[in-house]
Amino acid sequence: MDIGKSLENQCLFVYGTLRQSDVIERLLGHRFQYLGCGWINGRLYNVRDYPGIKLNTSSGYAILGDILQLTEPGDWSIIDEYEGCAAHCDAPFEFIRQQHWLTDTDGSQRLAWVYVYQLSIEGLVEITAGDYLAYLGLINQDAATSSSNV
Repeated sequence: MDIGKSLENQCLFVYGTLRQSDVIERLLGHRFQYLGCGWINGRLYNVRDYPGIKLNTSSGYAILGDILQLTEPGDWSIIDEYEGCAAHCDAPFEFIRQQHWLTDTDGSQRLAWVYVYQLSIEGLVEITAGDYLAYLGLINQDAATSSSNV
């Protein structure tokens, strides 16, 4: 089975650095369609300079993200490469791509691919607000405040 063809017309849920338009456009140009915001149930962590998500349908909280439709099936390999889980990457992978149900802003359910963090969360900061971009804003604001107080 051609993995590219099996992923055609399927959605990608992005919750971290790929929500930043400059990052996703650098990777894919304009070969994706923005379908709106949504959320998925789980727990969000700050890994280093990017987030990781642990999914759990029975506990956790709403994690905000964007829903994208990739327009070229071959672009999934570009995203796999970015996430470090392409076939040639060394195992164990930090992330794996899995399909999960998410909720659109209108409340409807949608099946989408999401990159799920696979390594230990011990010692990681949990982002309980569920929004990585808002968390980045808080980090940047705190850093600016700290440096201005020096």
